[in-house]
Amino acid sequence: MKLLNGHVALLATSTKESKSPSGLYLASVDTNQFRTGIIKYVGKPEYNPYKHLDVPSYVNVGDKVLFNSHYFHEVVIDGVTYYIGKESQLLAILD
Repeated sequence: MKLLNGHVALLATSTKESKSPSGLYLASVDTNQFRTGIIKYVGKPEYNPYKHLDVPSYVNVGDKVLFNSHYFHEVVIDGVTYYIGKESQLLAILD
């Protein structure tokens, strides 16, 4: 996969339980928009035309991050679901 400048692709690692502890099945509406994920691909640095330089990437492949799923596009490629979006929309790098 080749990403555009300043974009990242990640795999979500947090999942929503579809069954309650008492055995009731829960609705499939996702109310939690914050998820964690692992960076799988990083695009080239984004170019800043005002400073005439490339903005360095703050994430690397393999980093665990916190992101808002509403700002990322969910894409399925070869049966694997990726979230693709701008690096600037990531909320935090987790240890």
